[in-house]
Amino acid sequence: MRSVLTPLAVVAILAAGCGSETPDKSDAASTPTANQGDAGAYFFESVRADRADAPPGLPPGPTTLASMLPCGSEQHRLAAEAVLVGEVTSAKPGDAYIWGDEEDTPKVLKSYDDTRADARDILITFSARAVEERGASRAIVDAAARMTVPEGADPVKFLESAADLGEVVAFLSPRPTEPHQGDFFPALNGALIGVVDDGAVTFPAMEDPDFAGDLTTTDALLDACPTPAT
Repeated sequence: MRSVLTPLAVVAILAAGCGSETPDKSDAASTPTANQGDAGAYFFESVRADRADAPPGLPPGPTTLASMLPCGSEQHRLAAEAVLVGEVTSAKPGDAYIWGDEEDTPKVLKSYDDTRADARDILITFSARAVEERGASRAIVDAAARMTVPEGADPVKFLESAADLGEVVAFLSPRPTEPHQGDFFPALNGALIGVVDDGAVTFPAMEDPDFAGDLTTTDALLDACPTPAT
């Protein structure tokens, strides 16, 4: 299992996550920094709407947060490889794409704002402790994840709102397919990013209010994957 604490999680996602063309972000919106806007309200509104519009016939999603942990005996097939507990420090424009034929790698455009784009992603940077299969890190680390902008969301508003998420928990998994295979993505495309308020955790994009079960505090999540005894 790849660790979120390795340089790959920070360097490869931020520096080497581009396609065959190097995207030019110069005409995109100025890169937002945290604590500028709506505390993530538009971010969660967009993620929740995207989940509501999911096509029928998809495999069953997780029914409990515990099944999405990077440890445990009853993990969902989409279980995270790491859970970050900390804060969002920035959100930056990622890539914009035009989808080709089904077998083709999507074309990467030069600008996040390009009106021809079929899809876009953003890069979210975190300063956090990381919970992995063998327990929680003691130190605060910097990590990053690439996230697809939900279909129908305004890409500039979504980017600005993501930058203002503040204190969060974030379940991350490596993307299994191209583009950017292996880069960390928020599980369920952002639905498992939770808001932290004085240690209490809620998941605004999840429909079931009981989904988190007993994992409703940062302490509970930091202790959810005990370090094996040596």
